[in-house]
Formats: sequence, structure tokens, C-alpha cells
Amino acid sequence: MRTITVLAGVLATSAIAGAGWYGYEASAEARAEAEALAAVEAMYSVISGPAGQDRDWDAFRGMFAEDGRLSLFTRGRPAGADGTAAVPARRITWTPEEYVEKAGTHMKSNAFYEESVWNNVQVFGRMAHVFSTYETYNTPGGQAVARGINSIQLVKDPADPGAGWKVLLIVWDTEADGRTVPGAMLPADGSAVVPTDD
Repeated sequence: MRTITVLAGVLATSAIAGAGWYGYEASAEARAEAEALAAVEAMYSVISGPAGQDRDWDAFRGMFAEDGRLSLFTRGRPAGADGTAAVPARRITWTPEEYVEKAGTHMKSNAFYEESVWNNVQVFGRMAHVFSTYETYNTPGGQAVARGINSIQLVKDPADPGAGWKVLLIVWDTEADGRTVPGAMLPADGSAVVPTDD
């Protein structure tokens, strides 16, 4: 039943993922969607924390497939009036270890919280895709300072079926330069509002 599938995806960390809801056993599709979403939410959780707190980078590394990657788009920068050269926008790809090296110091020195506000989960066999609209904050529950979308591919390794969903690739882009997250990929109640400087 599709209603159960959607609800299981929303409540991925609750008992609905395994024991069913109000006595109804969740479908295999619903459980797979819930488990994939739970893997994504765990990733958001592990990179979030206050200034001065080391993140659990071993747990972070363990969330990725052996050949997992992270890829982001940079904004670039126009030439400055002082003669500073322009920096073109580009896409950067990191291994999980490179992400830890580049982001770890910043995250320990600065408070950083990120959470999803909207997710679309699709599963077929041993692969899953999650479109996840995220917001970042300086304090838990505070005003969002940035928003964007993560496109997350997850896989289950046939050689290690008990390992669960692992991230094969994350690609993300942020709102900037007049580009905003489509309304269809935001909460229906309009709660996700981010001030812009564009």
C-alpha cells in the first residue's frame, strides 16, 4: 500500500520500518525505502555538532561504499576591482577521506548543523536514490543559513548483504545566484525559509 510506503519513508527511524504500523506489516518496498532514508539521516547527524566537537569520522567513513565519492559545485568568484583574478565555478570530487581532511578542521572549529527538510526516496533491487533538500544552521533549531539539494546514490553490496545501504555517490548544489530549490522539493507547509543575499 503506497500510503504505508510514504509514511515509512518519513518515519524511517521508527518501528514502522520493521514491525509495521497499527498492526500492518510494512511492505518490502517500504522497509527498503525506510532503511535507505535512515542511512541518509545518519549521515546528516554524524557531520553535525557544535564548535570544538570532533565528529565521528570513523562512522562517517563506514557509511560509504569502498569506491564512494562526494561531489560538489563551487560558486566561483568574479574578478575583483583590485585586480584579483576571477575564479570560475567548477565541480570538485572527493573521496570520503579527502572530505574528512578538508572539512574536519572547519567543522571542529565552527558549529555546523545540517538536516533534511524534504526527501524523495526511490529503490530498485540493490540500488536506491534519495533527492534530499537540506538546510544548514549555526545552532540547532536556529535560522537556516543555507539550503540546497543532495542527490544521493546508495547501494547494497552482494558480497556483504548484511552491511546495509552504503553511499556510492553524493552530489550537492546550493541556492545561489538567483537559483532556488523548487517549491515541489520543499515542505508543503512552507517552513523551510532561508534569507538570501541575491
